[in-house]
Amino acid sequence: MLTDTKLRTLKPRESAYRIADTNGLCIEVRPSSSKVWRYRYRYAGKPSIITMAEYPAMGLAEARTERDRLRALVKGGCNSSLVAKIEPAANVERVETTFGAIAAELLSKRAKEGLSPGSVKRERRPAPGDAFLP
Repeated sequence: MLTDTKLRTLKPRESAYRIADTNGLCIEVRPSSSKVWRYRYRYAGKPSIITMAEYPAMGLAEARTERDRLRALVKGGCNSSLVAKIEPAANVERVETTFGAIAAELLSKRAKEGLSPGSVKRERRPAPGDAFLP
């Protein structure tokens, strides 16, 4: 089982190596002296591994919490590496598809198509009781 003191004292070697913690969590020490948290698991009978974060940015307690979350996903029948790829894309899409973002995109498109600056300014102006568009 790893401790914070042991993590700080790990030194790089000529090739990358891993030190295991528990339940599939391990730290990989690379020749460039970077330390990366990795989670090893089996999905549909095949071994898989997912890189979580670098060591100083994600501490030991955070890595164990993230490992528990990923482990619960695997037990629930999800492939953790696919979930890790899909979640950031879904968050970006959720942020970018607000009404204000779509309205601003429409106004910039109409301005490029030849709408006069006065009309763009008028359409940008909020109606009474509406929120202001950026």
